Amino acid sequence: MKRFDFDRESFEKEIPMHDYFMKRKASSIKKKVPRGLTCLDIGCGSGEMEFLLKDHFKKIIGLDPTPNQIKIAKKRGLKNCDFEVGTAVKLKSRDNSFDVVIIINVMHHIEEKEHVKVLKEAYRVLKKKGRLLVYEHNPLHPLIWIRFYYFSKIDKGERMINPFKMRNMFKKAGFKKTRFNFLISECLGEYYVVGKK
Repeated sequence: MKRFDFDRESFEKEIPMHDYFMKRKASSIKKKVPRGLTCLDIGCGSGEMEFLLKDHFKKIIGLDPTPNQIKIAKKRGLKNCDFEVGTAVKLKSRDNSFDVVIIINVMHHIEEKEHVKVLKEAYRVLKKKGRLLVYEHNPLHPLIWIRFYYFSKIDKGERMINPFKMRNMFKKAGFKKTRFNFLISECLGEYYVVGKK
């Protein structure tokens, strides 16, 4: 997984309306997941999603491989959120630790050969009947395809993941119930896959 060291302003320059899109994802998470649960955010960056979800979850652990991003996240002072440096491939958490795991626009930055391994790790740390939500860019959308491959500096050299392929990887990782949805609020430019343990 790449280490990113972008601040909020850099994201806004690189991805116009980044804040808006994060809020829409947070809104979809709130609709899919009951209040008062525990959550692990893999690839949390500077803690933007934690800020948006702090009142929805009882406890959130944010994980990111970039120490400076974790330093920025900790400065937010979010009472029910802890932030740790770590990787998605080998999580520090014990088995059956979380009700929910979220991975937002991170998987395409992880080597393809590690994708199923990451999902298996998420499965391992989830409690029984826990849920994994993975958000990714929609490669079936022509405008997103052009933006991703020709204009995005952050995504340079990466490859988008087909939603059908993502769903199959969920099954390989052990998830029994899987489905994907397109984010209508983002004009179908992103999709998310939900899997239950």
